[in-house]
Amino acid sequence: MPKLKLEVPNYTPVPFTGKYLEFKGGMAHGWFDDNEYNKNVWLHHKYFYLRLGGKLPVHVSYGLHHFAQWGGTTYDPYGELPNDIERQFKCFFGRGGSSTDTNTPWTESANKLGNHIGSRNFGAEIDFKKLKVSLYWQNIFEDGSGKAYRNIKDGLFGISIRSKEKDKIISGFVYEFSIRRTRVEG
Repeated sequence: MPKLKLEVPNYTPVPFTGKYLEFKGGMAHGWFDDNEYNKNVWLHHKYFYLRLGGKLPVHVSYGLHHFAQWGGTTYDPYGELPNDIERQFKCFFGRGGSSTDTNTPWTESANKLGNHIGSRNFGAEIDFKKLKVSLYWQNIFEDGSGKAYRNIKDGLFGISIRSKEKDKIISGFVYEFSIRRTRVEG
């Protein structure tokens, strides 16, 4: 997918925190390939992470991702979807369209402009002499109810153990499991 991206891809120390607080983040605008159902659809993606720990052997991080698929032209029943600068700001902030705008389908004025998906990501890393252990949780939400932590028990949980030693037959181990039990409505 072609994209324009502006980002700080690696953790960078926040000034005046003694390097114990770091951040990374970015923003992208992309163009989906056309298909038989729609064309000229755009992608909006932004993310931001904070990490505590600095030179300590334990780091804790928290981050958010926001994706939106919006604009373009669909084949029946909606036709051309709004994609001007006003709609771009609404998409950026996850706002709904206008109910008085005849070019905005009712589904996008009642809910959000475009298809929005987000994720919360929490992690902890522990550095040992010969190993690095990572624990993580990722929670995905698709609407305002998920954003409000109503599905907090759901998600992808994992542990990763990596050897720092070279030339090992097995250099690491990852175990993940997913829980998806919460049904969020409204």
